[in-house]
Amino acid sequence: MKFLLLSSVILLSSVSASNADWRSERTTVGPNGVTSQATTSVARDGNTRVTQTEVLRSNGTGYMRNVVQTWDPETQSWSRSVIGKTANGGTWTTNGSRCGASIGCSDLIVTG
Repeated sequence: MKFLLLSSVILLSSVSASNADWRSERTTVGPNGVTSQATTSVARDGNTRVTQTEVLRSNGTGYMRNVVQTWDPETQSWSRSVIGKTANGGTWTTNGSRCGASIGCSDLIVTG
């Protein structure tokens, strides 16, 4: 299952910004004078939604995060995989699911 989710992230995260269903770019300046430029795009394909976010800061910090969410209408459940990378090379991965109340499964399962 983890391999499938990771493969989905790699495959779906290659969606170009020009193919995004929705895109946002914003620049903010914090009280410390650090400028942050954030770009977020969302692409949908059937029951799958891919959200890509990249934040770059003028002090050299920031991160990149890809979120893949998939709805399974048969089980009425969501699966979610998050892969992130910081500007200094650190990475993180979170996988989880949320099931429909009608099928009585546990509310939230997160592994990391």
